[in-house]
Amino acid sequence: MLDINMPGINGVNVAKEARKCGYKGIIVFITVSTAHYENAFDVRAFNYITKGKSSAARFEEVFLNAVEAAKELRQEVIMLSGGGEFRQIPVKDIFYFEIVKRIITVHYKDESFEFVSTFEKLENQLFERGFLRIHRAYLVSLAHVKSITYEEVTMTNGALLPVGRKYYAGLKKALSELALT
Repeated sequence: MLDINMPGINGVNVAKEARKCGYKGIIVFITVSTAHYENAFDVRAFNYITKGKSSAARFEEVFLNAVEAAKELRQEVIMLSGGGEFRQIPVKDIFYFEIVKRIITVHYKDESFEFVSTFEKLENQLFERGFLRIHRAYLVSLAHVKSITYEEVTMTNGALLPVGRKYYAGLKKALSELALT
């Protein structure tokens, strides 16, 4: 929970900045003022509680619903099909995607699965979920990046992946922003 009590700064502005940096989590505003109520939902707020006007039961209900929504976010899945087989893979379990001659392999848990698609389509679908292209042949989950050098990324599953020169700056920036959230 973030408690902002600084003159000139309001929670909606902080939430806007958090969203710009890629924060996708649940935001619940708990405040004494209704001045920013309408703007709160522009940052995809889950709820808005006004101190002194909302009951303890209402607060508990909102809190429990927010916890449940956070659990659902962690359980997001991607549906992939290849060779007549369909797989529903939890996004949180995916380490990276690799493309070789138009065949994409998703590496997750202790498994991999091949399918046909385009990297551009995957990038667009997964960018908002914390994935970033690091090489012409690799799209990685930033949550599973253990360390980086100018030439390679070490993933939490031990995989060593090359970093393309044109992707290094973006990777470094994305990881810095992720560390701030």
